Amino acid sequence: MSSNKEITNTTTDYQSLYLYVVEHIDSKGNYDASPLPDNLMREYTYGTEDAAMFRSKTEDGDMEQAKDIYLLLKAWLKNPTQKTKNNLYEKVYTTPIITVFFALAGQLRGEKLSYDLLHLAQEWFYTAKDREAVKFAYLICGLIGLDQVRKSFSEHLYNDLFTMARCEEFTIFLCMACQLSEIRPQKELWFLARHTRGWGRAITLLLLQYRTPAQRLWLLKNGLELRVFWPPLSPVIIRESQLPQLLQQEEIPEDIYLAAANVIITYLIFLLPDRDPAEDNIENSMIPSLHIPLELLLQDFLRHAETYAKTPRNLLTIFAVKDRLEVLAAEKKGAVLTANAAQLLIGKCDSLIFYKDWEPEIRSSLFDRNGRLNAEIVDFAADLDIDIWPDVIKFYNEHPKDQTALRYLMFAEAGGDEKRIDTRRHLFLDCAEAHLRQYMEDENLLVNFANYLRDYPGEGEPLLQACLTSIYEHAIGMAALSVSAWPRDKVPVELKKAVIQAMQLNQNPFIGMVLQSIIDEREPGPVEFEQGDI
Repeated sequence: MSSNKEITNTTTDYQSLYLYVVEHIDSKGNYDASPLPDNLMREYTYGTEDAAMFRSKTEDGDMEQAKDIYLLLKAWLKNPTQKTKNNLYEKVYTTPIITVFFALAGQLRGEKLSYDLLHLAQEWFYTAKDREAVKFAYLICGLIGLDQVRKSFSEHLYNDLFTMARCEEFTIFLCMACQLSEIRPQKELWFLARHTRGWGRAITLLLLQYRTPAQRLWLLKNGLELRVFWPPLSPVIIRESQLPQLLQQEEIPEDIYLAAANVIITYLIFLLPDRDPAEDNIENSMIPSLHIPLELLLQDFLRHAETYAKTPRNLLTIFAVKDRLEVLAAEKKGAVLTANAAQLLIGKCDSLIFYKDWEPEIRSSLFDRNGRLNAEIVDFAADLDIDIWPDVIKFYNEHPKDQTALRYLMFAEAGGDEKRIDTRRHLFLDCAEAHLRQYMEDENLLVNFANYLRDYPGEGEPLLQACLTSIYEHAIGMAALSVSAWPRDKVPVELKKAVIQAMQLNQNPFIGMVLQSIIDEREPGPVEFEQGDI
């Protein structure tokens, strides 16, 4: 666009993103998770979208985008008119800055950057109505240097860069600006870590220094208290919190034991062999390779478990450790534990779990004093293969939206012969279909049923019809994926009619492609989709 008017991309009446974010910081100093007004249809995802697109090495197409921005920026510096500024803004706000951040930084880093560029960054930071323009401002401030901004340009701008980063759409960019500036201002970063909950906190934790026992204890207890799940953070927490040294003590308090359990289980997930670290570009770029002495760590942890793992709740942790050790024990290539060490640790878990007969206690405490299912007891019974299915299905029929009952009926191993397993599944689906009207306004339940039925071709037709004809895009998308995985002769006529109805209402091109493959009666290729596809 080449007009002389300032370009904005507004969907509602607001002055700037900066003012909007400041107005949505709550009394505790946290951003209130409101969707940003430049696109109210995009949910607030705590930085997940940019984390998913993060690339330390710029791909060819993105390199072209970076080059275009670079040339438009040079054109504005050479001829700083409103027209050249608008041309630059239009390109910036329509480009995901995370995809060109390092390429642009590389192109600009060797050049002498004038304060005209910093004035532009300041202007867009405070007045822009589009998130990518604000992210671009972080890039410029990082290249010039955050210390330089604070000391020689504007301390207010420096402070406001950290304030804005409490909204986790921008925290990653603040952290990358710190890296470009080669500074890690601990006071500001610690405050930010305590006022973020998603990818913002996860990345900020990598820049913090843990100098005092109080800081290390905070990291151990809070480092994984996130709205995102990122196992690669766990070895950093183990090292920086000095967890191995803590566990070597003769006794530890229960709160430290419970925090250690959470971090260790997450670390065991991080070590699982089916995980591909190449898919996690943030991990590769920002986390150094760390060696954790796993056998000794687990030996010390299980020693403390002798004191604290005496209840079903705490024994669920030991089950989780055992499950992951069994996977690691079978790994030969690049094994992190020898087979003998893994088996000894598994044996220790078994001795903790099976030190008594748990069935009487499970049956007597399956329901709490209010008559509700006790979730921890249900999970514990499932791990021990104690059959509570008759009690749970009866409760579910009376409480058809109960999450604990649904999780057990969908995912717990039914046990017994194949005929009994099939009979129980059919009884469960009959109950679910009888309560279908209660599910029509609950998106999460519809999505869960659609996902569950993927493995049972030809079953649960009324539930899938409800998903496909619902008002919820995620439910439609999950039902489409599940049905598309079925053999085509297992898709009944009435379900195909629901697919056609979904196609008529669908606005998502990815979902449309999956729905069309069902109608065409062709087997779709392997489905790969990213955050935001459905």
